[in-house]
Amino acid sequence: MIDYTALGHRIRTLRTASGLTQAELAERVGISASFLGHIERGTRVLSVDTLAALCAALSATPNDLLGMAHAALAAQLPARVTVSVPALLQDVADLLKKQQISE
Repeated sequence: MIDYTALGHRIRTLRTASGLTQAELAERVGISASFLGHIERGTRVLSVDTLAALCAALSATPNDLLGMAHAALAAQLPARVTVSVPALLQDVADLLKKQQISE
């Protein structure tokens, strides 16, 4: 199961390290600053699409945001010569559904 509080903390840490405000990151991702605040506090669940957009905006990988607890799941993903973030996130979503792990 995803720890949304830890996920939000990692997003906030990467955002501040990038010198972005919540409003700036939210605009890049296409969500409201209020919703981003909820994500950072772990009080809202984000979609795979939003996770992909956050990865792109923060120059991060899904594992950077999801944390090392999901490394075993990531290792089960098919190998790729080149990996696009949306395709990788779709693979993760499919794997989570296969393993009956809720988003």
